[in-house]
Amino acid sequence: MNTRRHILIDGLNLARGGGGVVMVRLAGAFSRAGWRVTVLVSRPIFDTYALPDGVEVSMHSNAAGAVRSTLFRKFQLPGLCRTLGNDLILSFNYRSPVALSQVTYHINIIPFLPLADRVRAVGRLRAVMQRRASQAALNRSQLNLFESRFIQALAEEPGENGASTRVCYIGIDTPPTKGIPRDGQDRTLVTVTSGAPHKRNDKTVELFRAWRIHEPSARLVFVGDKAAIYASLPPDDRAFVDATPSVSFTGYLGREELYAQLRASYALVTFSELESFFMVALEAMAAGCPVLACDTTSAKESIGDAGMIVPAGDTIAALAALQNLTGATRADLVAKGHARAARFDADTCAEQFVQTVSAYFATTP
Repeated sequence: MNTRRHILIDGLNLARGGGGVVMVRLAGAFSRAGWRVTVLVSRPIFDTYALPDGVEVSMHSNAAGAVRSTLFRKFQLPGLCRTLGNDLILSFNYRSPVALSQVTYHINIIPFLPLADRVRAVGRLRAVMQRRASQAALNRSQLNLFESRFIQALAEEPGENGASTRVCYIGIDTPPTKGIPRDGQDRTLVTVTSGAPHKRNDKTVELFRAWRIHEPSARLVFVGDKAAIYASLPPDDRAFVDATPSVSFTGYLGREELYAQLRASYALVTFSELESFFMVALEAMAAGCPVLACDTTSAKESIGDAGMIVPAGDTIAALAALQNLTGATRADLVAKGHARAARFDADTCAEQFVQTVSAYFATTP
């Protein structure tokens, strides 16, 4: 008989990208801590990163999508938990309606925004469903954890009454690597993004077009779903992208490939207006790639003084920051970036997450 504690990680709503990375990282941390771990997914998302040995996967393609995952949780998940013999369930953003102790990790900022902002970001149906799901988690999970203090502050507005809350950063999964500022390298800008409206890919292209006037050899590299990113651009920007070889799309990258791209780039640029935590900014700083981001949501909490932060949507200020990114200024940012990234080592953060969960439930009747 297996006497190890058994945790079910509900990743039904997670897709390729940051959410999947978080799930893999935590699954590994619980496994290393001696837990038996089963990951619940609705689609194959492990193509750019691998689950640790010993972690079991329970695949349910009939639960893909917001509506179908909700129905699956209500009608099938309770029986599945009884079959698997779980002791605890970990969910992301959503509450899983099962008779188990539950911890919810809130890594999505959108459910806590005003209705108009939610609708603009994900559409009306998902805006309503995500809000209800997050409220259910806050009010009924035994432990609510947040990816940043910013999300926690939003969630603790009146009416959001979680039983117990903590902030647990997720960190970055590659140790900081030393880099040398290279003013002589080409002026390649990289952005790790998606097709979501809040990523403001149009602003990234606007900045790049201005940057090229001063740096004719400059390039722009989009990392992420090519079709979705391209579709998010206005017609004029799509025409520009089609007409120039200076803009390229890599698709999704594995972790080693991503770090190689970051190391080879002059700066990481993001105009994103909604970020629960800027994981990719820390990854860029770990690789010696300076970061340019907008002063929105959790940017300052994540980046601190180790990056270039400009007003939201201000491409003029962003261009000025890039033009000043030389010599001692660049060297100083690279050094600060390495120091900042070192504070968010993935293994350490994940172990602290597991310790927080273990300690809480060890002292809870």
